[in-house]
Parts: sequence; structure tokens; C-alpha cells
Amino acid sequence: MRKRYLPFGYQIEQGEIAIVSKESNAVRFIFEEYLAGKSLKEIADIMSAKDIPYHEGTQKWNQNMVGRILASKIYYDNVKYPPIISETQYNLAEKRRCEKHQAYSTILQPFRQDMQCGCCDERLYWHPKTNQWFCRRCGMWAKPLRAEETSAAIAENCAGSGRTQKSSTPPKDRQMCNP
Repeated sequence: MRKRYLPFGYQIEQGEIAIVSKESNAVRFIFEEYLAGKSLKEIADIMSAKDIPYHEGTQKWNQNMVGRILASKIYYDNVKYPPIISETQYNLAEKRRCEKHQAYSTILQPFRQDMQCGCCDERLYWHPKTNQWFCRRCGMWAKPLRAEETSAAIAENCAGSGRTQKSSTPPKDRQMCNP
């Protein structure tokens, strides 16, 4: 029976939307593990090892599948679908998802265009998994530094030099790399 037109965890029974026990337990497990600190990939690997397919014909899960489940309000707040998790669980997971995503978008956004490599003057890019800036041109990687620490260091540097954060770039004499 094809049922993937319905969200994971639900099926049609006698013309009504009903919860699939095995899949709903998986949804609860995904939320619990995510709130316990596991990454989307770690959860996907665990789910792949279990006998609960996301799609018919494949046992393989990926982090996007897990992310879609975590992002869906259907599991607690929808008149059409019976709830599988509590609103509190959803809100806690959503808060964690936003915090992880927010680290780059809001904290580093004001000066990300202005970050320059101390070796070659090329633009630096933020690598959120390792908390490092890196240069695509020369391959330089800065030491790991949380986004908040980077932001504070830039703000402090700007305050000491009289520059604004908007025009801030690392001074040429303070290279961040080991060429």
C-alpha cells in the first residue's frame, strides 16, 4: 500500500487518518534523541539500523529525513492528524534547531562579507561544523573558535581601533594562519 502521501507515522484506516504504532514510536525516538544532543546524522544512522523504513523499499535514512520530522508541526499541532508528540517536545527541538542554525546567520552575519585571509587577502568562509574560518584560495584554516567568541573578538578589535564592525577586516600584521 502506498502511503507516503501522508506524513511519516500516519496511515489511512477505514477512511480515517490513524497513527502507525511502529512509526510513531520512531518519531518519539527521533525527538528524544535530538533533545538528548544527538546530531541529525547520528539519528539517521540509528534509524537506518532499525527495521523502520522511511520510504517503502529502503531502510536507509539520511539527515534530511530526520530534519523533516523534527521541523514538522503536524506531529503535535494539526486538526487533521492525531498528535504523536507534545507541544513542549516540539518547541524544545525547534529551539535547538534554531540555535544551531542561528549561530552563523545572526551572530556572524554583520561581518561575514568582510572577513579576509591574512595570507592572501581572499574572503574567508565560515565552517560551522568545526567552528573555523577557512580560505578557499590558499587553504588556510583558522583555529577553532565559537561564533560568539569570533563576534566578541571582532567587536573588541573594532572598538580598540576606532573602526566600525561593518568595515572591519583583520590587520595585515596579525595573520591567522601558519603558511
